[in-house]
Amino acid sequence: METVAWSDAFVLGDAELDADHRRIIDAVNAAIGALNEGRADDCVATMRQIASLTADHFRREEAFLQKQAFLNLDSHAAYHRRLVGEMGIIVDACAERPDLAGIEARLAEMIHYLLNEIGGRDRELRRVCRAG
Repeated sequence: METVAWSDAFVLGDAELDADHRRIIDAVNAAIGALNEGRADDCVATMRQIASLTADHFRREEAFLQKQAFLNLDSHAAYHRRLVGEMGIIVDACAERPDLAGIEARLAEMIHYLLNEIGGRDRELRRVCRAG
């Protein structure tokens, strides 16, 4: 599996949130490295770390958005809760059956969710961060 290259599309304009994005992408790449080296247990542990980093990031992001009186906060936070729940299901499934092919498919799904959030849905937040 190919690693995820850092992109300016991940930058919101808030130092703390951007550092979170960097940590998440670094952890994603560590999970990919473990997978590529056949270290299933390390990959699953790193996926669990990604889920934790993401949940922490979402709490900080929502607090920031609340201070900015972000109009779509409720729906954005609901999406975050759903994403964290999905990530937990993915990690638990990998832990129950730590075969590399299954882990690779689930890691790809997790990466898809994250890149959709960080590179896509957060587009609206960029305007808030740069205005705030």
